Amino acid sequence: MTTVTSLRPAGKAPAPPSPYQHYVYAYPHKTAYRRLPDRPRLASLWAAEPKDALSLYLHIPFCEVRCGFCNLFTRIGAPDGLTGAYLDALERQACAVRDALGDGAPVRFATAAFGGGTPTFLTAAELTRLCDIAEHRMGADLRAVPLSVESSPATATADRLEVLADRGATRLSLGVQSFDDTEARAAVRPQRRADVEAALARIRDARVPVLNIDLIYGIDGQTEASWLRSLDAALAWRPEELYLYPLYIRPLTG
Repeated sequence: MTTVTSLRPAGKAPAPPSPYQHYVYAYPHKTAYRRLPDRPRLASLWAAEPKDALSLYLHIPFCEVRCGFCNLFTRIGAPDGLTGAYLDALERQACAVRDALGDGAPVRFATAAFGGGTPTFLTAAELTRLCDIAEHRMGADLRAVPLSVESSPATATADRLEVLADRGATRLSLGVQSFDDTEARAAVRPQRRADVEAALARIRDARVPVLNIDLIYGIDGQTEASWLRSLDAALAWRPEELYLYPLYIRPLTG
């Protein structure tokens, strides 16, 4: 599905394996869809499962625009009050899931991820609440485990990044897709290269340990030369990770 490249200066020891290679990035996962004869009780589903190294995923289904290649669970924008109502529902679900996990065996989260959508579509105050839900309702210690957060150039603002860095974010993934403005428009990305570069500078200033940049190859009008220019532009920021995606053309997406 993806290619992961870990980048390091020459002569440095290999980096440890990334804990993010298997985190869920879409919710519900496609394997979750199946016929159920009766509605199962959450507690019974978790009863025999080990709970000492769980992965926590919180989904924020909002974006400023729907990208032309997107097949994930998201919506464009949010009317007044919708993000707050969504966080209310997320908090209720978090409480229900934590109750279902029970206290008969130790419950520990080994990794955490905020995906979407665009989690940083939320305001800084709403991101604070999202972290509170993860910690106070689910019991995750965000500062003690790897925490990955998806973002976009337009929403990677200094105030949002400050919240995430303060709450323990260890990885920030920026969906760039292309540093070429024409290719970005072809992919229905609302950005200019100058905006992307500014967002990357803010992320580096926030000192989140791992920067990941997403790029897509196969965009309409892309050439070998323009693809190499995007790669060079990404590498200039010395990202710890670089994800290279092929463009998939799927019906009813974007």
